[in-house]
Amino acid sequence: MAELIKESIYIGTNKARKMMMPEYMIWRGRTYQFTDIGLHHTTYEGDVLIHIFSMSTSGACFRIFFNTKTLLWTLEGMETL
Repeated sequence: MAELIKESIYIGTNKARKMMMPEYMIWRGRTYQFTDIGLHHTTYEGDVLIHIFSMSTSGACFRIFFNTKTLLWTLEGMETL
């Protein structure tokens, strides 16, 4: 069952790539290395562009948002496998 989180997180990316994609996340003092990229799409909240990523590790799936106005990442939810 999916759990709603809505907490700020730190995301590490590979800046050498042409398109920025999350590679790992630090949340509550723990590092999660992403193994798979699921969906990536965008939406607007008012005039703010939000990037939405579905990422997974070996033990969980995460839904993370990137706010292009504030430049902040948010863990919206997770589901353990």
